This record gives sequence, structure tokens and C-alpha cells, in this order.
Amino acid sequence: MPVVIEGVVGLKKALRQLAPDIKKEMDKEIRGALKPIIKDARSKVDGKAPGDLFNWNDPGYTRKPRVPGKKEAFPSYNQTIIRRGLTYSVATSRIDNSGFVSLFTLFNKSRSGAIIETAGRVGSPNPRAASNNPDAGERFIGAMNGIGGLVDYSGRGRKSTGRLLYAAYARNQGRALNATLIAVEKAKRNLANRILSERKAA
Repeated sequence: MPVVIEGVVGLKKALRQLAPDIKKEMDKEIRGALKPIIKDARSKVDGKAPGDLFNWNDPGYTRKPRVPGKKEAFPSYNQTIIRRGLTYSVATSRIDNSGFVSLFTLFNKSRSGAIIETAGRVGSPNPRAASNNPDAGERFIGAMNGIGGLVDYSGRGRKSTGRLLYAAYARNQGRALNATLIAVEKAKRNLANRILSERKAA
């Protein structure tokens, strides 16, 4: 889940070349703003699978795919793996088609974590499963909703909804974004002041 801010690429390049210490301080401040979101999201991951999905819990071995032709089985619920997969990056992303980049990105890296995050985001509100139990899909999504339901972090509908990182970001109420903007503006100001001081000293 990226948060997009215009004009970051040039600033980061300038900071890397002219003032790596200022960039280091900016990144530190942004990390400090993101950590509460990650901590909040991780706190929602219980030790066992939600609801009555006990068969989803990690059996302690690698499951074999039940569907012919599938390379991997449906991922097991493992609290440690899911929590570790909830993380962030302060690295600048590639420029998209609109010319924007993400200054920081929140990641839900594990397969099982991604399932918890987005199950039921698309499709019918009462999905039919591919299993022998036609109510399995609805039951599964209902169990996921027990974690807190799909939360829309931006008011844009299904594409901005989720239960872990998306929900934690919504509960953060923009504090991380505001802190990031402040850190960027501070870095710009400090860089400008340093360049001006060096010119005066020359």
C-alpha cells in the first residue's frame, strides 16, 4: 500500500549526493511514524486462525496441493510468518505512469497475510467455494471479518479496503502521513540551508 507524494525523487537524489546525513535523519523520522501502524496491524494477528477455521492452522509440515497442476498448496495460517510479513519500506518506488512515486510503502508480504487482508474484497458478498461445501467461501470470509471486517482507509471503496495494514493505517488517522510530510519538508529546508551556508563560505 503506497502513499504517494510528488517531487520526492529529486529530493532523495540530492540528499544522497549532497547530504546523506540529512537523508538518514529523514528516513529515521519516517520509520518512527510507520512503526506504530505495523505494531497495530501485527497485534491483530492471533496465535490461531480466526473463527472456526482450525483446519487452516499450520500443521507443522508443508501441505501438498489438492488441486492438480497447482505448484503450491493453499498457505497455512502461521502467526509468526504473517506478523513478519507486515512491514514497510522507506525506499523510493519506481515512477508510475502518472509520474509519481511512493515515498514509503506498507507491505503485507505473506500469502496467508494477504488472504486475511483482502478476502471478500472483490466478488459476491456470498461467494460460493470451489470445495464440496458450497458455503465454505462465505464461512471463510465471515471468519476473516471477525478480525475487524474490511476497513476502507481512504473512502474509495473495495480497492482501498483491508483488515490488517489497511485497517491499521485508517486507525492511524493520517498521523504517519503528516509526520512524513513534515520530515520531507524539514529535509528540504535543512538541505537548502546547508547549500546556502556552503555558498556563503566559499
